[in-house]
Amino acid sequence: MENVQAPTAVKKALWMWMIYFANMFTIVTITSSSFQLLAGQTEDTNAHILFRAVFVGIAATTIVLFRYVNFKKTWMQYLIPYAVAQGSVFIFIFMMDITIGVHPNAYFDAFTNFTGVAVLVMLGLYLIERHNKNKTA
Repeated sequence: MENVQAPTAVKKALWMWMIYFANMFTIVTITSSSFQLLAGQTEDTNAHILFRAVFVGIAATTIVLFRYVNFKKTWMQYLIPYAVAQGSVFIFIFMMDITIGVHPNAYFDAFTNFTGVAVLVMLGLYLIERHNKNKTA
């Protein structure tokens, strides 16, 4: 059987995803843990840590999609991956709600937090892309 190599772009996207996931999960976990300790909560449940990993995985996937999925219209390059990711977040919350229950504001909190971070990431990626185009032009 031949040794089949994945295309370079796929390898790069997978490496980017792993790097984004590891960095974001570390930052989010340290930040969350710091706030929890300041609030007097000294423990975090395994379920909460795994939920955080799912959300960070969705976010890392979204960033990779922003970078590697190209549409003719710039706004579609950002809107479509965001919509898929936000839908994934809502589906995950729904699944958690029917299995273990969630806070009444879970959907609103997820929407506002995910959208706020997504807008900042999209703006940052757009500015980087624009800067790189101006540099090469």
